[in-house]
Amino acid sequence: MLVTVITPSNAAIFPEYIIPAVAHLVRDPEVSVRCMYAQCIVSLADTAVRYLEMGQALKAHGSYKLSPDTQEYDEAHFEVSYDASMQELQNSIQEHLAALLVDPSSVVKRAVLHNISSLCIFLGRQKTNDVLLSHMITYLNDRDWLLRYAFFDCIVDVAACGEGRSLEEYILPLMIQSLSGELCTLF
Repeated sequence: MLVTVITPSNAAIFPEYIIPAVAHLVRDPEVSVRCMYAQCIVSLADTAVRYLEMGQALKAHGSYKLSPDTQEYDEAHFEVSYDASMQELQNSIQEHLAALLVDPSSVVKRAVLHNISSLCIFLGRQKTNDVLLSHMITYLNDRDWLLRYAFFDCIVDVAACGEGRSLEEYILPLMIQSLSGELCTLF
């Protein structure tokens, strides 16, 4: 079910409660739990952004009414800009992603790559290059051929969001080197 209306008290539920409450999942001892979280992190980020945008709409339309007992706390949060709130949200998700991208299990790493284009949009150009791409490049050296395949399957989406210079100077030479290595092992 898609939430279309929130109350002012729920506007900051993701950065303040939900994301911190699920932080332990990136270190869960069960691979299946980490894998499932990696698959769901995009949905979590997208929903958190939707809540942020609905909260900003409440503020813009003057619907953000403050109750007397929570007025001081809410006034401090009311003044936070959309950009600052989005930055905080991206940083929270980025912390979780950093752990998932270097997970010992290649299954978890592949799960992160599942819906990578939405993740790139959420993170933006700079963080896509700094966070996603810098970790993904290491997947070309992994022993798991499925992880390497997942890399090649999603790198177009990442390159589309990243800088063109990164593609030409960094990604393309590494891809060629990796593919050359794969061809050598076949013959």
